[in-house]
Amino acid sequence: MQGSLSYDGVELLENKFTRGDFSRWTTDSIETVEDLHLLYDLLKKYKNSFEKPPIITGNFITHNINYNSKNNLTYVPLSDYLKNNSELNKMYNRGISDNLLRPQLHGFSHYNHQKLISFLKTDLGQELFDIGFLTGYSTMRNIPNEFKGELNFHNRDNSIIEKIKLSVDEFYKTFGYYSESIIPPHFIFDMELVKIIKKHNIQTIQACNRLVNNNEKRLRKIYFRQQKGLYWFPRNVRLDPHEDYGFYAKDCLHLIEKAFRYKMPAIIDFHRVNISGNYNPSYRDRTLIELSKVFDSIRKNWPDAKFISTPELISICQSNEIQG
Repeated sequence: MQGSLSYDGVELLENKFTRGDFSRWTTDSIETVEDLHLLYDLLKKYKNSFEKPPIITGNFITHNINYNSKNNLTYVPLSDYLKNNSELNKMYNRGISDNLLRPQLHGFSHYNHQKLISFLKTDLGQELFDIGFLTGYSTMRNIPNEFKGELNFHNRDNSIIEKIKLSVDEFYKTFGYYSESIIPPHFIFDMELVKIIKKHNIQTIQACNRLVNNNEKRLRKIYFRQQKGLYWFPRNVRLDPHEDYGFYAKDCLHLIEKAFRYKMPAIIDFHRVNISGNYNPSYRDRTLIELSKVFDSIRKNWPDAKFISTPELISICQSNEIQG
């Protein structure tokens, strides 16, 4: 997911509000070649430390806002973006071939299209669009994010069904295979869409323990089991050394220990924004340091631990290797 086209969008928000109003998402950006170099170098340090070394399940948004379109809100497909950013594309492919990265589907654009259109009609919306950061307003810490709900079928918006298909097809076009899982943007998911996503080869919903419906009611699902024809995977561990969240290595390791104690896989909630250093390199560097601490402690305390991707976990569930 792209974030601001340039630092100009971040500066505009700083001028209109204050840097103290920023959330981590205000300085988010699509990862750079340097970001991926640093991440891959860290992962490779542990290549010989485990039977199955660290691998990242990367959940991709398939369409970003087209800021060259002045008349209406359109989107740039990921495959087109990567044609113009060949070095980044090479880094994705390198991560996949080196078994460091396993892409999965996140969604179409991460945002509710109709709500973005309404905001674009406002003066602030047009100003942010012109500078290349339409969604920037929603990243302010004390301003409610009004753009949530890409997979919210509450208003019977049939374009949602079309966007699911477009994102599934674009993922296949970019990576050459269909995603086995999806993680609903902003953790909002309408259960009426289950039948739709099952038609598109989706077998699993990620982060089921954080999902809510359109009324913000928590969706309760059975972990690592099938329900309504889908597997439901929680995120039961977290790493995010941002000052607003405070999940450092010690906190991450405490949750890993808890998961292992209950004989569950430890699925780490770890976002791309954590290592996207284009506008916030100190956050990226701090994250990589904490991630290295996590790997070192796992190697020390659970040397027989195996790192697997989401598709690998799906295969384990299907083979009934997880006993309940």
